Amino acid sequence: MNFSDITGQDVLISSLQKIIESGNVANAYLFVGAEGMGKKTISGIFAKAMLCTSKKQRPCNECSCCRLYAGGNHPDVTVVKPQKTSIGIDEIRAVQKELSARPYQSDRKLVFIEDAHLLTFQAQNALLKSLEEPPGYVVFLLLSQRLQGLLPTVISRLRVFRLKCLSKQDVTGIIKKQADIEPERAALYAALSEGNPGKGIKLALSSEFALLREGTFGFLRNISNDLTELLSYESFFIDNKENIESIFDMIISWFRDCLVFKETKEFNLILNIDMKDLLESHAAALSEGNALYMIELIEKSKKMIKGNANFQLVVENVLFEIFGRFKYGGYRGAV
Repeated sequence: MNFSDITGQDVLISSLQKIIESGNVANAYLFVGAEGMGKKTISGIFAKAMLCTSKKQRPCNECSCCRLYAGGNHPDVTVVKPQKTSIGIDEIRAVQKELSARPYQSDRKLVFIEDAHLLTFQAQNALLKSLEEPPGYVVFLLLSQRLQGLLPTVISRLRVFRLKCLSKQDVTGIIKKQADIEPERAALYAALSEGNPGKGIKLALSSEFALLREGTFGFLRNISNDLTELLSYESFFIDNKENIESIFDMIISWFRDCLVFKETKEFNLILNIDMKDLLESHAAALSEGNALYMIELIEKSKKMIKGNANFQLVVENVLFEIFGRFKYGGYRGAV
């Protein structure tokens, strides 16, 4: 891959290209963005360009350094990953020992620290020493889902690049290409991705997600029918207990769509774009207050389940409340 293969991050890519062209490389960079936003891909192209020996376009993808990097075998690249749930001081000290040796194949040694937000405070303090007085040939590339958890003293020694959410059009194109699906389905998953191409691709390729969504919307389609029929969906929730947060998030996105459509009557602003007929029906049946209440109820139900509340009682309460909101205009039971 090359910089030209990246979609929707034009400002960031332009900055990285200028660094490569000028040769004015700093000793440490931080790429920040949610999982699936492309931190690893973009930083990888940047790293390959720094190692590339071509005198023309970099990375050239043809020189020995580019080929070694693409194959994961470049001797001057070190990757640090979390051990279980964190990156400890021992991992950082091991890297520091390696940095005393000069580069073998290139002019630089690159150190990737993935999931840098999982660095312990002790590990960050150890890393700080290397960031303050690094060997001239070392470049650190930190990848993090967020800035929270990183010490201000560490952040101050990094050049920070934030990956922005992509447009629905850009994500649709990426999903269509990567998942090889029809444009209409790609557009649906792009809407559900909330600007995150990696998330959109993952959803598009997940048969489990498709089944969960099918079951969830089977439930939503029968909200205003007979209560006994609605309660039959209790088994769906129980059978998918391990995925209840995903199911609840789908329901929240649905009531969010109802609110947006009631206010704007614009289909291009909703997430579940394949459910237009059902959306018009539900938006007409629900007041804004009841839609907001359902979002509040589901959010609180998620927290209750995380707090080890009785799962079946929480689900039954959700079913009764939703039915009541549609059938009778709602009643405020205990949340």
